[in-house]
Amino acid sequence: MTLSDIPGGLQEWFEQTPDVLQGKLRIRGSRISVEQVLELVESGVSPSQIVESFPTINLPAISAVERLAASCGLRMLWFGARLRE
Repeated sequence: MTLSDIPGGLQEWFEQTPDVLQGKLRIRGSRISVEQVLELVESGVSPSQIVESFPTINLPAISAVERLAASCGLRMLWFGARLRE
C-alpha cells in the first residue's frame, strides 16, 4: 500500500519516504510503521501499551491505523463480491 491508496480523511496521519524504514508506510513524524502497529494490535497489545512503548505516537494515531486497516478490509470484501458477480 502506498500513501496515494489511503482514503483522503486518513492521509494526514501517515507518510512514506524511500529513505525511512525502506519506504514502508508509517505514522507521520515517527519511525513506527503501520505494519508494526497492526502486528502489535493483532498480538493483543492494547493501544495504550503501544503508546507507552513508542512515545512518538499517540492514541489518535493508533486509531487512524485501525481505521486504515478497516478501510482496506472493506475494500477487499467489496472487490471480492464484485469478482463473484
